[in-house]
Amino acid sequence: MISAAAITHYKLLTDLRYVSLIECKLETGRTHQIRAHMKFLGHPLFNDAMYGGNEPLKGTVFSKYKQFVDNCFKVIQRQALHAKTLVSFILRRKSFIQFDSEIPSDFKEVMEKLGELCEIQLGRHWQLNESLNKPITYC
Repeated sequence: MISAAAITHYKLLTDLRYVSLIECKLETGRTHQIRAHMKFLGHPLFNDAMYGGNEPLKGTVFSKYKQFVDNCFKVIQRQALHAKTLVSFILRRKSFIQFDSEIPSDFKEVMEKLGELCEIQLGRHWQLNESLNKPITYC
């Protein structure tokens, strides 16, 4: 049996050393598509137990870092995947429909914690730009 193609375009938005914030644009809509593609690339989604993102891949030699990550897992008790914008074409109407949503508070809290860690370890300041709902990194 040959499976159908699945195409995901991704862009790095923010590198927070051990984790990254990315934007994905899908050409196809396969089950678990983003999760499977990120796992294949060696970068499973944060706290995604099914695809291996529920264990730190880097930094595990430092027990304080592992404890920090475990605390973040407790804040966001799901895979760190959020659909900011969904767009679909409606055949009957021959038009596009778009839905937008805010980043959930648990997601924001973990991003802020990881940003603080990045600032401590790399000397970079990171914050979430609320008006655009997009990350900004200051080096």
